[in-house]
Amino acid sequence: MKRKIAAVAAFFLGFVMLMQGQEYQVKAAVDWPSYLAQNWQKCEEKFNSYDRTTGLTPWDGTSVQPTETDADGKLKIYTPSQFRWAMEQNRSCILMTDLDLGGGVF
Repeated sequence: MKRKIAAVAAFFLGFVMLMQGQEYQVKAAVDWPSYLAQNWQKCEEKFNSYDRTTGLTPWDGTSVQPTETDADGKLKIYTPSQFRWAMEQNRSCILMTDLDLGGGVF
């Protein structure tokens, strides 16, 4: 019953709008590229205001240091140099602390 009432109401509303010569058209406030540009700018402003200092010693980009394993044979990683060594050994590892990779590529 409610569906019939809603259908009749929608038809009536459409008919009234048509009779008044009004067209109902939805327009976006801005086009897609403008929307993306605006939101990108907002994100840059937000993230540029953050303090990016970590207090960690960044990786120098070259050093490699072996590390110890846990009872399951996974490498315990405390420094970026140890992480690099684990990646070279293709071994499973557990990060024991935060690391600053200094923008390096692994």
